[in-house]
Amino acid sequence: MAGHDLDRFSRYGFDAFENPLHGYPTASIRYDRGAVVRSTTAWSAKGLRVDVFADTAVVHDPGWASSARVYPGLGAGLEAGGPFRTLLSLEWAHGFRAARADGGQGTQTVRITVFRGF
Repeated sequence: MAGHDLDRFSRYGFDAFENPLHGYPTASIRYDRGAVVRSTTAWSAKGLRVDVFADTAVVHDPGWASSARVYPGLGAGLEAGGPFRTLLSLEWAHGFRAARADGGQGTQTVRITVFRGF
């Protein structure tokens, strides 16, 4: 992904659905160019699915002095069928380089999602 002379509202960002970066809070990283490598594996048995994933993003944010920063993250998820034709999903992830409110690094994210087909 790449852009040129993007203002703070036009920069790319990571989100929960189309462009996730596991372990990092949604919209906490904005960038004008970068690349993401994703890896995932899954096991399923008896109506349950377990996912394990690892992501690494190398992005350039004009707001930082460095030319590019690396953001690695890993996590796991569990999916199961629920009542009323729903799919329940629980996902946990850890972002190693995410900025915390106390100035440290490393955050954990948890996402609970209920899908319903029509």
